[in-house]
Amino acid sequence: MDVRAFRFRAYASKTTAWVLETQLEVACRLYNALIHAKEQEGEKSKRTMGRSELR
Repeated sequence: MDVRAFRFRAYASKTTAWVLETQLEVACRLYNALIHAKEQEGEKSKRTMGRSELR
């Protein structure tokens, strides 16, 4: 029994690419802000924040 695999490359339109880049930028900024908040809290209270406290 032969198994064939096909690969297709999806090309996004300019609008879709812009939206995806914007979402990635927002996610990166949010992640960095949470890391910064965790570091600031650790310096302030000498303890780290848990995952539930970051929400």
